[in-house]
Amino acid sequence: MKYEKMNDYHDRGMMKWQGMILSEHRSVLEQETQAYRPSYQAPIQQNRDEIIATLKRAHSSHYRVWIALNQLDANQEYIELKGRVFGFENGQLIIEKIPVNLELIRCVEFVDSVPFWKNHTSEC
Repeated sequence: MKYEKMNDYHDRGMMKWQGMILSEHRSVLEQETQAYRPSYQAPIQQNRDEIIATLKRAHSSHYRVWIALNQLDANQEYIELKGRVFGFENGQLIIEKIPVNLELIRCVEFVDSVPFWKNHTSEC
């Protein structure tokens, strides 16, 4: 009978130790993670002709692209999009069914240079 209770014991793992972390420990952990976080480098502003040429090539060849917009998020970093270019319409780019104003695009780069039908490991 006394061994049956031991089999019913459920260890809560780290949950029982969370109360032991002091605010000083937490601040040191946050400082350490900040020190190891890579510094953010803003993408270079490309000219409009280069942006449009890259987007047209990506569209015709079905390549995935990475796009940085001229808008900042809450962390003061440029908003980024990744996906396939579906087309152009009324001065907007359609990427993964999301319309993006061409004037807001800061930088465009190819994510991969292999068309999706040749790339069996594609994420999309």
